[in-house]
Amino acid sequence: MSFEGKVVVVTGGASGMGAASVRAFATQEARVVVVDRNGEGARAVAEAVGGLALVGDVSQSGFCNEAVAVVMERYGRLDVLVNAAGIIKRTDAIHTSD
Repeated sequence: MSFEGKVVVVTGGASGMGAASVRAFATQEARVVVVDRNGEGARAVAEAVGGLALVGDVSQSGFCNEAVAVVMERYGRLDVLVNAAGIIKRTDAIHTSD
């Protein structure tokens, strides 16, 4: 499968599995958007691969809406979403907020 020219958004892209995903997609010539609340890390990873950094917290639905709007405005499409951001919170779905 070719990712050349595809627009890929990676949440948690400043480190770990997210950053590795960013680098992997970039080697396949995808347009990569690094989303993370760690602004310095997100910008460093994005700069290293020629991507775009969006800084914010994906646990906030308003930020998610804004991030997608920025991607759509800039690229006109979103082809792949990798949700690598996460924390461990032990609760059931009914008691988990947006």
